[in-house]
Amino acid sequence: MRMGYATEKSRIQEECRTAESRDQQEKELRTAESRDRQERELRTAENRSQRERYAAELDAVRRRERREQVPEEYRAARDSGDPVERYKYYLAARGRRKNTVEKYARDVRTFLRFRQDRELDHSCLDSYQVYLLNHYKPASVNSMLVALNQYLVFLGRAECCVHLFRIQQALFRDRSRELTREEYTRLVKQAERDGKRRLSCILQTLGSTGIRVSELPYITVESLEQKTASV
Repeated sequence: MRMGYATEKSRIQEECRTAESRDQQEKELRTAESRDRQERELRTAENRSQRERYAAELDAVRRRERREQVPEEYRAARDSGDPVERYKYYLAARGRRKNTVEKYARDVRTFLRFRQDRELDHSCLDSYQVYLLNHYKPASVNSMLVALNQYLVFLGRAECCVHLFRIQQALFRDRSRELTREEYTRLVKQAERDGKRRLSCILQTLGSTGIRVSELPYITVESLEQKTASV
């Protein structure tokens, strides 16, 4: 009986020590997991902050590079008393091509002639849209409104930006604007005669597949080897 009692007591004590050890291990594990989670969150926050800092630095570098690449003819416009001239510098500093800059400036001057001394508000802009629709085709109106919206952003009046008009696209192009087989063949042969092999291949790819020009980059060597292209 004494041996049985001692053995049972020893077993119970061992189980208690095991349970305490298990509880201690679980507690230490939870502590370690909590510490790891906090460290991960801290690293994530640091990485996010670092990414944001790097993004801001990269954006500043790009802005500086764009300013340095502004054509000479637009640099003097930066401090001009004419807001349209400053707008031209604003566009050039953002990498807009000369034709785009000049076109946007013309469109803005059209708006300013219409506006005259009127308050720059939604009523004025609504009237201008009606005026444009009475004098231009919808596609041209939208291009002029794009220029105007950019100008409003430049002025710090983005809340006044107007919506573009929805234009229903024609399902079929007018046959008079289609390229005939003879014209297509002549273009390909001319490219070959001029030694422009790459241009010839591009023309043949567009002509044989019917893809858009914007989809051309998806036609790669790998897609030709695999005989399939995902657009």
